[in-house]
Amino acid sequence: MSDLTPDRVLPRGVLCARVTSTAGWFDLRQRKLVAPPPNLAEPLRARDRNEDFQALPGSAR
Repeated sequence: MSDLTPDRVLPRGVLCARVTSTAGWFDLRQRKLVAPPPNLAEPLRARDRNEDFQALPGSAR
């Protein structure tokens, strides 16, 4: 799981909005959170992150 927080900044540099979302991949057969497939995980890991990005602990046991 990860915390996605894109900032919205006005052209003059003023922060006007911050949206916080929590995302995860859910396997419908196993009925639990799972790691995303590699072809999706790599682009997500390569994204730019802001200074308060948080990678949430995994739920795998």
